[in-house]
Amino acid sequence: MGISAQAKKIEEYFKLEPNEYFNIPKYQRAYKWGKDECDRLWNDITDYIKLNYNENYFFGSVIIDQKEDGNVRNLIDGQQRTTTFLLLLKALLIIVNDKLTKLFGVNAQGVDEVRRGLQEIRKSIMIILYQVPAKQIEVEKVSDFVNLDKPIIANCNILKNESINEQYCDELLIILKSYDYEEVKNRTTVIKYKKGDNRYTNYFRNFKFFYEKLKDLDAGVLLEFSEGFMCKCEILKIRSTNEEQAITMFNSLNSAGMPLNDADIISAMLSNEAIKNNYYNDFNMKWQNLIKRVENLEKLNIGNIDTILMQYMYFLRTINGETRTSSGGVDVTTPGVKYYFMTLNNKFTQISKIGNYNKTNPVSKNPISFVDDLLYLVEMWSRVYELPLAKVLFKFNQNFKLFLASYLFRYRNQYTSIIGQSTNEENSLDKLFKDQHFVDNLNKIISSLLKLFVILELVDIGYSSSKFKTFLFEEEMKLVDINISESIIETDFKNHIAVNWGNNVNALKQYITEYKGGSIVYLNEYLFDKQRFNIYDRCDIEHIMPDSGRNIKSIQNDAGISNKEEFEEYVNKVGNKILLESEINRGIGNDWFRNKLLKYNNSNYLMAKDLFNKNNLSNNNQGNSKPEWKKIDIENATNNAADRMADYIFS
Repeated sequence: MGISAQAKKIEEYFKLEPNEYFNIPKYQRAYKWGKDECDRLWNDITDYIKLNYNENYFFGSVIIDQKEDGNVRNLIDGQQRTTTFLLLLKALLIIVNDKLTKLFGVNAQGVDEVRRGLQEIRKSIMIILYQVPAKQIEVEKVSDFVNLDKPIIANCNILKNESINEQYCDELLIILKSYDYEEVKNRTTVIKYKKGDNRYTNYFRNFKFFYEKLKDLDAGVLLEFSEGFMCKCEILKIRSTNEEQAITMFNSLNSAGMPLNDADIISAMLSNEAIKNNYYNDFNMKWQNLIKRVENLEKLNIGNIDTILMQYMYFLRTINGETRTSSGGVDVTTPGVKYYFMTLNNKFTQISKIGNYNKTNPVSKNPISFVDDLLYLVEMWSRVYELPLAKVLFKFNQNFKLFLASYLFRYRNQYTSIIGQSTNEENSLDKLFKDQHFVDNLNKIISSLLKLFVILELVDIGYSSSKFKTFLFEEEMKLVDINISESIIETDFKNHIAVNWGNNVNALKQYITEYKGGSIVYLNEYLFDKQRFNIYDRCDIEHIMPDSGRNIKSIQNDAGISNKEEFEEYVNKVGNKILLESEINRGIGNDWFRNKLLKYNNSNYLMAKDLFNKNNLSNNNQGNSKPEWKKIDIENATNNAADRMADYIFS
């Protein structure tokens, strides 16, 4: 069939034969990975290294079309990872060179070993990126780096990008052909009318992300990271000699999902346990019920069975004190879900060390109670999602679920006790959510998380930063403890936000005015209409000044916008966006502002109605006879949104 598959370490995957190179075909999409994907990748690598697994870490598969004796490796699947790994390797090379510069001539215990290790890493990366013989890059003193490297890196040809969807096809090679960070920054593309890091492409921003992470590591940790990433992380390289066959295989793998997921493996483990203890039928019935209910969560984009298992793992680790170090600090390193439940079998018998949670009963004494806990969490999510404020939170980084889920388990015992009074499980939670005191406390936690995750959405810091992940792990110990009030937790979040961002409120407002995404549009609408806010089933983000359409040139001119670049800058500002029912949005399309207004009045969203009221055409023509939506209107609406959100975040 002309297909071969081999597990390749990162350094093996990138080592090419002379004149061989990776190629991104014409039909491939543009490079889309951003900060979140890089942050997750970094987190995966560093967590794996900290856990010191014996087996290698698997990054999934790539599919390559490469003819027999051909020198072109066409990336059918895996271009995003391959490109990102190259950016990480380049950032790593620059930092290794910097560390070696400082270590040359230093004579201290252990320094020689680290220096030799970093020299080997440097050599490996140079061979990978620039396809040069090892002898050509041997160095004896610091000055040799510049003398040797500059002519070598100028001839980098490891990857060619032919994608018709990519605006910046040469950006990766520009980075790889630059000597140090400053040269990279000076040579890469700067996008007109953008501000901050938005001025740069995904290529540079991701390179910068890794560079900033790596430069803070000391030489020994840097060596450990380098060896772990290059020598212990693997990719399954699937090679086909027929491009059509390779594409078919890619589509098949992505639609059928060949590998077993974590839930499949864990359910098999639980089934075996249930069979051994003669209650398999009961377990199977509950598991099927769980899967059916999780399907309802998936339809609402709340989560799937794997994310529920991840949340349960976080909860168990917290109540069992596993997120604490021996010195009392916070350990944010987490094992994989499968590894956790498959190898730590005592999770079925451990007892909580936090608060009074299940002090008289094991956390999960058997597979039945294990599934009962998952069912409880699924049912809680289905109700939490109905809260208006929670619907806003769901529009942001989904890691919030890991910590809100732990808080929800506070009420697991109440849920069980209510079941004792009624056979209807759903009614037991209905009663809980009718308790206004409970809902108020729940909203305190949701609001605290929302404020922090809004900041995460805006600032140029990843989730794994101590300002986010470490703080949340510390706070999770309070979230699970029913003896600690929601007001105390709310104060913790308020103080944490004030200490880290309170001295630079204007900078946060600037981030909001430059933000081009959709998440904060939901928050803006909520803050505009807290009393009546809801997100209705079919909802769109409406561009008041449309982003396309046959009248776009005239609309652009009427708005006082002079060119395409300025238009693209303004059309995506938060002040030009409102929420609108999908049915209404489809009806107005890309029409003029004055023609949209009457339809806005039919909306349940107050911002749309407010636009109608301010530009009312009725009342004996007392309103504006020809309402217009101009650049100044977008600026004012954006600044109002920034003030509104900043007031909320720091309140």
